[in-house]
Amino acid sequence: MSYTVKIGFDSQDERIKSGMTANASIQTDVRQDVLAVPSSAVKTQNGVSYVQVFNPPLSETGGAQGVVSNSAPRQVEVTVGISDDTKVEILSGIEEGQQIVTRTISGTATSNVTTNGGATNRGGGLGGPGGIRF
Repeated sequence: MSYTVKIGFDSQDERIKSGMTANASIQTDVRQDVLAVPSSAVKTQNGVSYVQVFNPPLSETGGAQGVVSNSAPRQVEVTVGISDDTKVEILSGIEEGQQIVTRTISGTATSNVTTNGGATNRGGGLGGPGGIRF
């Protein structure tokens, strides 16, 4: 996303010329060592956020075709923190390593699952090593 902004300086600097352009990033928040999941995994109903957790965990994960579970995933309420276009910080409700539904491919039993370091991303997350930036 791009925005046009005008910047004024308190003092004159001969290196700054009228009409010059610059690229800048605006960070509104930075978090280190957070638990983050794909945005597609977090659902909201009546103002309450939740994810779907496999319990018991699946013994193996599928590839691009997804997985089939013999039991329906359990809805678990989560408290969310900051987010960006792809990830949402999870403050409470699930723990690192739990298998969650990241998206439903077809029907109610066929789902894409990410486990351990994928959906529950602690460190090395967005914005560089060990953090998530917004």
